[in-house]
Amino acid sequence: MMKTKLVALIAALILVSNIAAVAKTDERSKRAKARQVSRLTTLLPASDAIAVFDAQRFFNDALPRILAANQPVLAQMRSKMAEIQTKTGIDLTKFHQAVVGIAFKQLADGKIDYEPVVLAGGEGNATALASIAKLASNGSYREETIDGHTVYVFSAKSVLQNSTAPSASGNVTATVNDAIDKLTMDVAVTALDDNTLALGTLDRVRETIEGRTHVGADLTALIAQRETAVASFAMRPIGGMAKLLPLDDDDLGQSLNGIRYLSGSVDFSSIGGTLSLAAKTEKAAQAENLKSTLDGLKTLGKALLGGSKRPDQQMYARLIDSARVTQRLNNVGLELSVSQADLDKLVGMIK
Repeated sequence: MMKTKLVALIAALILVSNIAAVAKTDERSKRAKARQVSRLTTLLPASDAIAVFDAQRFFNDALPRILAANQPVLAQMRSKMAEIQTKTGIDLTKFHQAVVGIAFKQLADGKIDYEPVVLAGGEGNATALASIAKLASNGSYREETIDGHTVYVFSAKSVLQNSTAPSASGNVTATVNDAIDKLTMDVAVTALDDNTLALGTLDRVRETIEGRTHVGADLTALIAQRETAVASFAMRPIGGMAKLLPLDDDDLGQSLNGIRYLSGSVDFSSIGGTLSLAAKTEKAAQAENLKSTLDGLKTLGKALLGGSKRPDQQMYARLIDSARVTQRLNNVGLELSVSQADLDKLVGMIK
C-alpha cells in the first residue's frame, strides 16, 4: 500500500509537473529559495513527515552532475521529460520548489498507511497546469469544489497510460511502465494560487485548502537547518521505527525503535555529493548504542576493504572512511561525502 501510493505520488508529480559579486548573488538566491520553501511549508496541513525538494537545482544542476558518467541513463530521463512536455504541455523544469507533507495513519491490523500532499511552486500558471492535468486524464476525472477551489480527481494510472509512449525503450522507461501497472491511487489536483499547485490524496488536498492545521514547529525547525540543500526531510515516526521497518528485538532494534525524530538531506556541489542524517532518540543510551554500532561497522568495513587491490572495493573503502559519526546526548549524526570521481564510478555501474 505504501509503495503503491509513493509510486502514484511520483507519477502525479511527473505529470503536473567576479567572485564577490557571484558570492553575493548566490547568497541572495539561497535566501530567496529559503523564503519560497518557508512559504510552501506554512501552507502544508499537519504532517508526521515533511520533505523539501529544490526542483530547479535538481533538474538543471544535480541531475546532469550525478549522471555525467552515465549519459545513456541521462538521455533516457531527458527523453521522458521531453515526452511528458510534448503530450501534456507541462515543463517540469518550470517548477522551482516542492514540499511534501505526509500524515501517517495506523490501520486496524497494526500496519502504517500514509496520506501525502505535494505543493509545487514555480513560474507556470498553476490554474492552467491543473486544467492540463484534467485534459491529460482523457475524461476519466471528476470535479469537486472546496472553499472556492476547483479540484480535479483522477486516476494516476489512466493519466500515465495516456501520456507515456509504449514504443520508448531503456531502463528508466521500463521502470516507469512497471510502476504504472501498480497504480491504484486516485490523485486530486488544484491550484492554491496563481503559482502554487497542490496534489495528493483528496483528503490531504482538502486539509491544505481549508488551512485549519499546520506542520508542527518541531519538524519545520529540523528542515530549516537544511532547506537550501537539493533535498531534505524530517519525520516523527508514530509508534516508533518498528512500525515502519522490520526490526529485531535486540539492543540495536530497540535503539532504532527509540528514534523519535529522523531528518536528513542530500546536496551536490562541484566537488561531489553529501548525505547527512540525524536521529534523536528517546534515551541517551540508545544514541550511544547507535553510534557504537555505526563506528563498529565503519571499522569492520575499513578492515575488510582497506587493503583490497580492486578499484571498486577501494572506492567503497574511501566512502566508508569519509563517514563521520557524531553523538551528543540523545542525538546521533552521520555525514557521508562522495567525491565527484567516486560518484561517477558509482553511477557508471547503473545499466
